[in-house]
Amino acid sequence: MPSGNEIGTASSDVGDFEFYLNWLADYLYETDIPVPECQRLLTEHYRTSGGCSAAVGDLGFRLGYTSYDVEEIERDYAEGNNWEDFHANERAGWESLSEDEQETQTEEEFFIWKDEYERIGREGLEGRVVPDFIRHADIPYRGVLATLIKEIKEPGSRQRLLHSFYRELNDIASK
Repeated sequence: MPSGNEIGTASSDVGDFEFYLNWLADYLYETDIPVPECQRLLTEHYRTSGGCSAAVGDLGFRLGYTSYDVEEIERDYAEGNNWEDFHANERAGWESLSEDEQETQTEEEFFIWKDEYERIGREGLEGRVVPDFIRHADIPYRGVLATLIKEIKEPGSRQRLLHSFYRELNDIASK
């Protein structure tokens, strides 16, 4: 904020939200943020299939859809639970679905696989160094977003794309 106060979340006040998006659009455009090794293929996928607009739509959807799953995985992993037990619970959930419900998604979409469980768990532990009041959903994907947003010269377009990211995330997470 202009007064020097940090914005820990971008959802409480419309003015804070717009200020944050404007700042983030400039920050991602101007700052070199390395893409983590585990996100390099994802970045290339977005680069070749629609660029930043594809990324914000897809990432917003995925983060919104999986926000509860991620919290559960982070909690499980931090408590020392292994993927095998987590997967057994998922398997029981899958088997409790009707055939019609199972036909609406594939097992690949339903289950969290071992490497994902461990990655999300590790990232959750690493994220504990971030103060609790900072809860911006874009943080885990800033390297990806920064790489793609650098291709967009117009500041207003960058801001609209980031607004779209948060709108998609919030729409999906609220369902």
